[in-house]
Amino acid sequence: MNWKPFIKFREETIFKAFLLSSLVLGLQLGFTMYFQRGLDKYEDNNLHGLSELHKAIIVILATIVFSFISFVILRVLFGWGQGLLIGGKITNKFW
Repeated sequence: MNWKPFIKFREETIFKAFLLSSLVLGLQLGFTMYFQRGLDKYEDNNLHGLSELHKAIIVILATIVFSFISFVILRVLFGWGQGLLIGGKITNKFW
């Protein structure tokens, strides 16, 4: 069975690799900031006993989960993650 990504956009050039890496980092940062703001609002209303260390541990664990989710999303959409494994089509040019 041959698997194909939904969108044919592979990291065959340096620019495309930077673009896809920026996309995954943006997803991770957005998810993390959204989660941290939600945690702060929820803590103000319900969780008065959380220390800064507990909040940091919760945010770090959530970031790991969000990172995994964003990697899977980009893998399914673009086939991201095997750019160093494909042969023949990779070029050294930037564009």
